Amino acid sequence: MKTYFLSDDVVRGYLADLTRRLAPAPAIWCPVTQSGAELAKVLFPLVSRELVETTQVIPIDVDCAPDGSVARISSRSAASEFAGRSVLLLDGAIHSGRVMSACAEYVLNNGAAELTSYSLVVKRSSSFIPTIWGLMTDETDRTYFLLDELPNSRLHAGAAGTLQPRVHLRRLEKSHVSRPPLVCGVKSIDRMTWGDRLYQMETSRGATCTYVLEQTSAVVGFLTVISEPRQLTIAEIVVDPLAQGAGYGGILMRFADTLARQADCSTVSLNAIEARVPWYKGRGYNVSHTKGVLELEDERYQPMERQVLYHQRVGITGS
Repeated sequence: MKTYFLSDDVVRGYLADLTRRLAPAPAIWCPVTQSGAELAKVLFPLVSRELVETTQVIPIDVDCAPDGSVARISSRSAASEFAGRSVLLLDGAIHSGRVMSACAEYVLNNGAAELTSYSLVVKRSSSFIPTIWGLMTDETDRTYFLLDELPNSRLHAGAAGTLQPRVHLRRLEKSHVSRPPLVCGVKSIDRMTWGDRLYQMETSRGATCTYVLEQTSAVVGFLTVISEPRQLTIAEIVVDPLAQGAGYGGILMRFADTLARQADCSTVSLNAIEARVPWYKGRGYNVSHTKGVLELEDERYQPMERQVLYHQRVGITGS
């Protein structure tokens, strides 16, 4: 177990970084639960008066059942206020991810055009990964953090002030099974259904996990990883052909790096279809000479891997 300490100055540092990354800023800001409301008290003095005057704040109330499931969600304004507008969900901590996931569905079901989500702390086991977050911790960790520069971890690696894709990740769940498959043109991947991947997750005892990348409610890609002692394997990384060129592949690769560091892995490995080998080389992967080429029907895969870097200088514009 690790312990982190977040002082008031550190919290302000994370939130100041958040304000620089909200470009353009969402029209409606929604504090979620009491922790989100407390975070908002620190956040609002950090933003410009012009932004305060043009931003609508709609707190979201969540009632949970004894088993932890979300029983009821309501907003302190008419739900129709979300229609056609950009929304920021703001919470202090995401644990299981059930509350934030339910809140995301609530605002999207009420017509929100864009969804940005933020949490100061995110548990690595969470089923919901927000657009931007401050600190990701293991399930048993406490919170302590001291750095000269305080970057928010995020799915996009753009510099502060650049437009951030409004995306989030979800662990694959039963609700995805009824969705249309994401077809990428690779036979060995396209023959798999969402149900097949969910079955792998449920029978692997946590070793295999698929994360679905969503922009608002549309699935634009997914990542399947296999966790082994000291090694993370990327089994699948797919971006919708209609959404390619927007940086979603890089988002999924960086999240795989985050998972590898959190699991104390020394290497990340994958089997790259031959046409994509140059793309992976550009991201620091090298061809493995200890493993042979994998041939699957008319597809040829080249084994590749790279070392996990732990001792990088952390800065606000870093990835």
